[in-house]
Amino acid sequence: MNQPAKRAIGRGSRLTLASALVLSLTTVASAAGPGGVSAEGRPSTDFLGGTGPLTGAIFEAGDDPDYQYVNDVLATLTQAQARPAAQQQTAHWNPAKTAKNNGGALQGDALELTWSIIPDGTLVKGHADEPDCNSTLVASLDAAYGAGNWQAEMEKVWTDWSRLTGNIYTPAVPLDGNGTPIETAPAEAWGLDPSSPGSDGIRGDIRIGGCYIDGAGGTAKLVMAGAGPAIFLKATHARTADPSGFRPEEWKNERMPIVRDIEIEGRHAKADGIRIVGVMQPTLSGVLIREVHTAVHITSRARNLIIDGCHFYHNTGVGVHLDNVNLHQSIIADSHISYCRLGGIRIENSEIRNLQITGNDIEYNNNASHEVEGADDEATAEIYIDVGSGSVREGTIASNTIQSTASGNGANIRMIGSGGEDRGRVSHKAGMWTISGNLIGSHRTNVHLTSVRGVVISGNHIYSGHHRNLLVESSRNIVIGPNCFGHNPD
Repeated sequence: MNQPAKRAIGRGSRLTLASALVLSLTTVASAAGPGGVSAEGRPSTDFLGGTGPLTGAIFEAGDDPDYQYVNDVLATLTQAQARPAAQQQTAHWNPAKTAKNNGGALQGDALELTWSIIPDGTLVKGHADEPDCNSTLVASLDAAYGAGNWQAEMEKVWTDWSRLTGNIYTPAVPLDGNGTPIETAPAEAWGLDPSSPGSDGIRGDIRIGGCYIDGAGGTAKLVMAGAGPAIFLKATHARTADPSGFRPEEWKNERMPIVRDIEIEGRHAKADGIRIVGVMQPTLSGVLIREVHTAVHITSRARNLIIDGCHFYHNTGVGVHLDNVNLHQSIIADSHISYCRLGGIRIENSEIRNLQITGNDIEYNNNASHEVEGADDEATAEIYIDVGSGSVREGTIASNTIQSTASGNGANIRMIGSGGEDRGRVSHKAGMWTISGNLIGSHRTNVHLTSVRGVVISGNHIYSGHHRNLLVESSRNIVIGPNCFGHNPD
């Protein structure tokens, strides 16, 4: 019988059992220095906070570890201690209740666990107010990738986990003709109780199923309690939207992923909502994203984006961030984007063509509701376009309500057309935009254009600019049509 290996989990060779002893600590008094390190050069238990048992690292004399990294690890462990009991990693599998009964029983001990895929149609009990569902995982993966084409990737995941963690993960049941360990026992044998033990040849200790997440009117919710995006849409489109630029597999497996009728709530300082990379026709509809850093982050390359009928509310970063992206043919419509600290819609260092922003309520996207110390004068805007190393052309901002509260370096609409190596000279990398039919108001500057070429501003009500209603710098071919410039007496 193979024995699970004991393994140190660290960053490269920085943190290994050769240089650190990992142990369980109870509360120990120590004289802590700055950053949670004691005067003797050891991580302070005061940095951990609370009472034991907690995990810490004590380094041998003469070692020169990366203390900041160690403190980051300890801080993460401390945060884990404060989480609800269901999320704490303080429990350990009891080997006697696993299929193989192979491994240690103490925290940190490795062991052998079996895994299997439940048959389609097996009832999956909901968790934390989620509805029950019948698994459709196998049919869904077969339809997306073809029978027999995804099993090797699934097996690779468990092989990687075995290599990285020191645990042993093995299939619980014999593989079928496609290489899938699908259970054939009835649901009673599978066990509807998640605590039912694994049984070798019948069901795994870890059982895998899947259902579509459909909010059924917005009732579904994803909680992102870690760093990174709650949903990551990643594909391989690397050319234009011209029909000749697509491969058959893109139309078969990658086109038009839809996220709809769902809430995403962040519970981590670095949690994001949805990230999109290399996707053709990503479509977001009826999505609420709140308390994350960035609600929607689009980077690298994408085509034919549609965001419609969504709510991006009270996020510490940006509502919709087009960040270092090559993006053409996109629509952001009929949505509420508000109380995002670094901007409602923010475009940076990107090549953008054919962007329509219409029918939205975009408001209060600054530091006022977040109260980050020293951040009131940070440059922001409801719609912020800074071409940086890219170019942004062919756009419409129409029929929106775009309002805020005045901040030191803020604007309702800010467009900067010089960037990168051209920052010191006028390069006019932003232009061919129409700003029409909007209500734009209550900021230090309502509309601020710098180094742009070819912008039409017409038919707007522009009001309560505490410094300027309209500020145009180093620009050309600017048409100012009939607008109402005024003040809100209320």
